[in-house]
Amino acid sequence: MKRFLFTWAVLLTAYGVFAQNVNVTIVAEQCPGCFVVVKGRHLQPSDHKSGCWWLARQQSQQASSSSSEESGLSWGKSPYSDSDFFGLVEGKPLTNDEYYELLLRTHCDYCGGDFTKHSGGCIIGSVFNDWQRTMKAGNEKDATRLRDNVVTLFLATDSGKEKLHQMRGTTAPKPAAEKPSTHLRDYTPASEKPAISVSAPMIPCPLAQPAPQFSGINLQSVVHEKMQNTSGVHEWGEMHERYIQYPIEYDIERWTHTKGGAVILGKRNPDGTVKWYRLHPDKSGKYVSETALGYVNTRDGKELALKDIRFEAEGQFIVEEYEGGYKIYRDPASGYWVANGYNVKIAPMKVDGRYFVIEQKKDSEGNPKTCLHAGLRNFILAEDMVLFDDAIVQRNSYGDCLLNWNWQALYIDGNQFFKDIRCMRSDRGSYYVIEVTEGQFALVSRGFRQVGGIYGSAKEAIAAWDNQ
Repeated sequence: MKRFLFTWAVLLTAYGVFAQNVNVTIVAEQCPGCFVVVKGRHLQPSDHKSGCWWLARQQSQQASSSSSEESGLSWGKSPYSDSDFFGLVEGKPLTNDEYYELLLRTHCDYCGGDFTKHSGGCIIGSVFNDWQRTMKAGNEKDATRLRDNVVTLFLATDSGKEKLHQMRGTTAPKPAAEKPSTHLRDYTPASEKPAISVSAPMIPCPLAQPAPQFSGINLQSVVHEKMQNTSGVHEWGEMHERYIQYPIEYDIERWTHTKGGAVILGKRNPDGTVKWYRLHPDKSGKYVSETALGYVNTRDGKELALKDIRFEAEGQFIVEEYEGGYKIYRDPASGYWVANGYNVKIAPMKVDGRYFVIEQKKDSEGNPKTCLHAGLRNFILAEDMVLFDDAIVQRNSYGDCLLNWNWQALYIDGNQFFKDIRCMRSDRGSYYVIEVTEGQFALVSRGFRQVGGIYGSAKEAIAAWDNQ
């Protein structure tokens, strides 16, 4: 232990002396962001792992003093583009400076903790720790996705929104205080009121359709009477040359009609079990095999045997089903897992042919959570989630959020987290009554159009809908 502490003292001393421009021998340097260690020299930008937030922060600080010759924008002022997770945030693209400043905030409104020490059960702390673990494991795509979710959660807090407006030099809009009227006409019932105005769509409104849980479109599944092998050319493609000398035997064959898609092979054994293989094309376009699949170790320490592997959602996901109903949903192209657990399945809605995976799970304190996944990089997490054909209602202890199916949040008076959201039905279609803040209600129709302004009660908002 003493040796360990001494070693880190040397490392930190070397780093500190370097910061003071003193000529010393560098023992080693470690990046505090991606944890890369180099020995005998200083860290260079090329040493860092892709997506390293610490490197991005240093580059942002260096670039903030100068502008790009082509665009006239510094790196820090450019829109954040490491992922396509963010659209407009309060009417503007989120810049790199804003993104990394929010990522490195020191105060958490959820639990009162700081950047690295959140109290138990804090959602930001949970996602932050998942991000750190995933980054250390070298899974850069998932690390970027989790890092984006840390920023999204901070943007949901008062201090996060205040920090964003501070960086932009703007003031967060606040509802105007309502003053008692001094005009008699305001206390006299009007004989006739003008028609209630309906706004243009506040955000786009793609519509979802019901999604079949087991769709066979685009899929092919064959059970052969005799054993086959992978040598030669197949309907789905050609195996790599090494499988001519060492072919894989199979009698179950599953693939999609998407060129270059994954392939599933199975070999039935006399005892009734099946040995499964997952194939994917290499850089040359020829298929190679993953290690034979058989078991998975779950987070609760169980080792479960693989029962079946198949395509779902028109081939957009590969599903591995294990004993006890445990499933892993994977991206066919990369093989990386999208979601896993005992209560995970294809979401009941799809948009423009795109399927989603919905997962029911519990946090570290046993509280239920719903997670909606859109492929590898993006997911939204909520304490409760309700899906409609035109919107997603995301409910959390800090407020409700109304999202479209591009996962863009609806803002009213600069706020995206509301006290309550209720979907109402009528003979003229569905609509939403939103309690923006205490005693202030908004009416939003299908297509994300605001009907009228702010109402004093839910009853008044519903009456306005009925009286259109």
